[in-house]
Amino acid sequence: VAFNVARMVEAFVGDAGEEGAIGDAHSALEKARAAKARGPEFADIFFARHGEWSKTHLPFALEHARHLLKREQPEPALALVSAFPPSNLNVAILRAQALTALGRGDEARALLDPLCKPKVTSAPLWDALVAAALATDDTTTVNSVALRYAEALPFRAGPLYLKLAKWFAARGARRRARTLARAALDDNNNLNGTLLDLAELFIELGDLERARDAAGKVSLPVPFEKARLDRRLEQTPSPHVGLAG
Repeated sequence: VAFNVARMVEAFVGDAGEEGAIGDAHSALEKARAAKARGPEFADIFFARHGEWSKTHLPFALEHARHLLKREQPEPALALVSAFPPSNLNVAILRAQALTALGRGDEARALLDPLCKPKVTSAPLWDALVAAALATDDTTTVNSVALRYAEALPFRAGPLYLKLAKWFAARGARRRARTLARAALDDNNNLNGTLLDLAELFIELGDLERARDAAGKVSLPVPFEKARLDRRLEQTPSPHVGLAG
């Protein structure tokens, strides 16, 4: 399989020794995006051959770094974007994401915190700050960042509350997790993915009534996921324990 992928990539990007394969930064960027669209294996080989563009061309470096993060390689991703000034919003976000993935949540939060002002409405920026706060494992930090996020992006409250609910549930704070999950369910802007995740979380928390409520709000086209969730609800016995958290 690896050999076949390599042959397909060869046909797509050309031989590594062909100087004419990528003659300018714009072409390099377009080919990078096309390689990523074809699949991670294509992108792996493409960036291994043409990664030199990341040293001098910021848009190419951003595509390269995003790919590395998706492939769970935060260290080289951090090295790439650290060569560019963090005053660029995309650079700051990717640096923070790499730091968070490396377990350096405090550094990521310190990098993003000054950029996340009340009137800034960049969802990727705020999402990166929330991820950094969660990685600090500090409840006070998490609560503070969550409040600022909700004030800046009230239309994304549902996904935010879901992330927080999962975080608290994983730490055994089930009562807080239920409260946040219910707040997420009350949000009217939830997409199918959020609703499906909410339903799964409510099942884990023993709240089958709200799991069914979340599942009932799911709209097509997600028939397979919805059917799987419905089967799980049918097979899950109603809990006979209290809801103390």
